[in-house]
Amino acid sequence: MHHDGTVAALRHLRRHAPRLTPGQAKAYVAALRNGTELPEELVHLTQEEERCPPLSIKTLAGPVG
Repeated sequence: MHHDGTVAALRHLRRHAPRLTPGQAKAYVAALRNGTELPEELVHLTQEEERCPPLSIKTLAGPVG
């Protein structure tokens, strides 16, 4: 049954991407099912958040001259 597959997909997605709301998960699964491009904001919510910000890079140079 098509509905069973959708519900299973929603459960799987919400388990692995808990930042998605139920409505966002439904839109994500519908886009996959229809073969349309996934909205970037939904894709972003499925990716793990960065735990610490990247360190800034400073260039040090020795004495000039």
